[in-house]
Amino acid sequence: MANTDLHMHSAYSLDGEHSIAGLIDIAHKQNVTTIAIADHNTVEGAIEAQNTEHPGLRIIPAIEIDAQYKGRTYHILGYNIDLHDPRYQQLHETVEKQDYHVGEAIMDKVEKLGIIVDKDAVRKLVNGMPIAAESIAEIILADPRNDNHPLLADFRPNGKRSDNPYVNFYWDVCAQDKPAYVPVTYMSVQEAIELIHSTGGKAVFAHPGNNLKSDYDLCREILDLGLDGIEACSSYHTPEQNTEFVKIAKEKNLFYTTGSDFHGKTKPAIQMGSVNPMDDPEDFQKQLPL
Repeated sequence: MANTDLHMHSAYSLDGEHSIAGLIDIAHKQNVTTIAIADHNTVEGAIEAQNTEHPGLRIIPAIEIDAQYKGRTYHILGYNIDLHDPRYQQLHETVEKQDYHVGEAIMDKVEKLGIIVDKDAVRKLVNGMPIAAESIAEIILADPRNDNHPLLADFRPNGKRSDNPYVNFYWDVCAQDKPAYVPVTYMSVQEAIELIHSTGGKAVFAHPGNNLKSDYDLCREILDLGLDGIEACSSYHTPEQNTEFVKIAKEKNLFYTTGSDFHGKTKPAIQMGSVNPMDDPEDFQKQLPL
């Protein structure tokens, strides 16, 4: 296990399971000594973490911002930001307002695929928060009325997408270009970078292999928008992708990070501290300006 994990989510993210205290407890159990709680478009969890006793554990202030470039959505990590800058609260409120509409609309689109959605059960599960596709997946996969629906077969035990069934349902059914996708509007990647920089932080391209696969030219293009680093080693990457993204970081004189993107039950196959850096741990820490 790695002792540094710079990408994880708490229950302040729509698709996160654990409380801040729960994440800290897991970090201690996994012998992870440096973490960054990078919730989606909110710093509430990071602020709580800074105000929580956590001896022996370094917590880097962080956020993960949804941002768009040429009509596609990417994730930009911000590290060592000023958590109390009011623009992060504004970001949270803007995205959350949209999320309430989007979650309800996704349920309608999933129903049109012939899948039975117990909407009241989904709303009860999220307990007043906006609805994430992962929460919809949790309910529909547990509903026996959907047992024989062919679209859900891959997400059931022993199915080819059963390792992380809830988030895989999101990626395969509800993400961009998929049948239950609902259009969303986020700030541009350039705006996200500017926000992070203007609040004293470093901007990092999150899990590029998950979004770009092996389109390394597009990766370089996005990095040239002003990013400081790249999450080169990710639980979503193949070893070959990790190697190539580290190479790109060094080629462009940027730093690189490692992160599991641990969420808990929505991504059960992903464990905190499960992603090791490509370089020697000492060399990795030396190149990391965090």
